[in-house]
Amino acid sequence: MRRPLAVMLVLAVAGCAAAQPPRNPLPAGLLHLAQVPGIDCARTWPIAEEIVARAAIDELIDQLERAYPDRFRPGGDAEFSILALSGGADDGAFGAGFLRAWSESGTRPEFTVVTGVSTGALTAPFAFLGPDWDDALEEVYSITADQVIRRRPLTSIWSAASIVDTEPLLETIRRYATPELLDAVAREHAKGRRLLVQSTSLDAKRPVVWNLGCIAASDAPNRLDVFHRALLASASIPVAFPLVRMEVEADGRLYDELHGDGGIISQTTVMGGVLLTHDLFEDRGYQPQRTMYVIRNGRLLPEWEVVQPRLPDIGQHTISTMIAINGAAGLLLSMQVAERTGFDFNATWIGEDFDLPYSGPFDPVYMRALMDYGYQRFQSGEGWADRLFVFDLTAERPIRAPGS
Repeated sequence: MRRPLAVMLVLAVAGCAAAQPPRNPLPAGLLHLAQVPGIDCARTWPIAEEIVARAAIDELIDQLERAYPDRFRPGGDAEFSILALSGGADDGAFGAGFLRAWSESGTRPEFTVVTGVSTGALTAPFAFLGPDWDDALEEVYSITADQVIRRRPLTSIWSAASIVDTEPLLETIRRYATPELLDAVAREHAKGRRLLVQSTSLDAKRPVVWNLGCIAASDAPNRLDVFHRALLASASIPVAFPLVRMEVEADGRLYDELHGDGGIISQTTVMGGVLLTHDLFEDRGYQPQRTMYVIRNGRLLPEWEVVQPRLPDIGQHTISTMIAINGAAGLLLSMQVAERTGFDFNATWIGEDFDLPYSGPFDPVYMRALMDYGYQRFQSGEGWADRLFVFDLTAERPIRAPGS
């Protein structure tokens, strides 16, 4: 999160009196029964019973074996790869440039699983569909602030539920997440590939993972709306942006849930189900090559900046510090998950050598420069790091930058 947005959050903490339509909230006791109407597989709660996760991974492997019979079998050259795309607001331009260069190198994998959080969720469908969609991804990170937010009059903020209105962002999502894109996602989903984005249920205070491939493959009349709103929810920073109401059904009745930015929970998600893939593949008599790639759309640690003893300054720096450390911790957790589950780990992030001043949210000049930087970061051959030494008090070396 960049400074202007952090300031808006601080100014709003005093409280916004909600003048919103009345809610019909899902009762806590129905939490794990609730489903999106017409699309039972639309989302899952990562904090779930193991048998549910095992069944989902088993189905995934069945589909991979049918779609790639020469690879996913004993003696085949199967690869199970995960791409995790982090939050970072307009810093998502870094990932767009990095992916473009990766495509042009001819070495970019067909990822088995793509996950996204916040701005990473907006990138994820294009990254999932492959190099042919790089042009559309670059267009997304060439938009201007008025294609993302509409500022509310100051006189209306205190009776609203957010500082800004994100109807422009929803319209942008609708423009790019077309029925044709959903059909393409559905075809890949049928092969066993998975496209997942994370939001946060503010009522339950838990992460929710949206299976965009399953939503796209549905013949439900609401599939487009659910797909769009899941992307919007993942990128909706509470207080600054409106929360997203998701309609759910439980015990024969309709209720609503309020969802916000997936980064409230974690800036990166690597799908808890990967913890089960080792045993399930082993049961089938083979083990694929397993690789995890994490693109962090931000710096590894917060930047040094002198704090003035004023409430807005203190609040802004407090929020930005929490978000940055959350992101670094998520990267470290991803590495630890990879090590424990037999995945080769690769991560990249914005280095200290990118020093263009930040002039405001969704500035096309800034995003273009950052996109070019991401492109050059990959092109340099030094884009990936396979180890992190953040918070490791026993490490003799300093924090390792990609390629160092």
